Amino acid sequence: MNASHDAPWVDGLTIGQMLAKTAARCGDRDALVFTSLDYRRTYREFKADVDAAARGLLAIGIGPGDHVALWATNVPQWVVIQFAAASIGAVLVTVNPAYRPFELQYVLKQSDAKALLLVDRFKTSDYFAMLAEACPELAGSQPGELNSAEFPKLRWIVTLRGEPPNGTIRWEELLEHGAKTSVDLDAIGSKLQPDQAINIQYT
Repeated sequence: MNASHDAPWVDGLTIGQMLAKTAARCGDRDALVFTSLDYRRTYREFKADVDAAARGLLAIGIGPGDHVALWATNVPQWVVIQFAAASIGAVLVTVNPAYRPFELQYVLKQSDAKALLLVDRFKTSDYFAMLAEACPELAGSQPGELNSAEFPKLRWIVTLRGEPPNGTIRWEELLEHGAKTSVDLDAIGSKLQPDQAINIQYT
């Protein structure tokens, strides 16, 4: 005889709904801790960070079904972006930190990424220099107005740390854009389904 099992409480919920319920139930508990960066967020604080990033993405034109590439190492924004993209129905495209310019070029083109968020460097890899090699048009563009024949959908480049190259915006500027919007995140989230794709991983 088969034993019956209760479905997990997250069954049928989207990522955004799951986070909202967790923040409501366990708001004061630690959600994300980076000891090396002196970074600590409770679930309530983490949800606020996620909502701010989600508003930022929406403010620069990222919406349900759009692809957002992330080329970064283990930084707090990585987790925030994962949840923020999912909460508005966008699809996160994870870019391997070890990629070289030709591999970055392939992923950005093949994934139809509309935005790229990246760190400045990792070990001996200069991400800004490799991006400049893969997308030379960036240097002569204005933020949000990138026009590349190689990447026809790519418009925004957001730097998570370091001195931002021309044509890009800082993470803090993304959040500032979001703070100026009055979009209803709950209304967007209510239209999403738990079986929608939220991540594309290139392996």
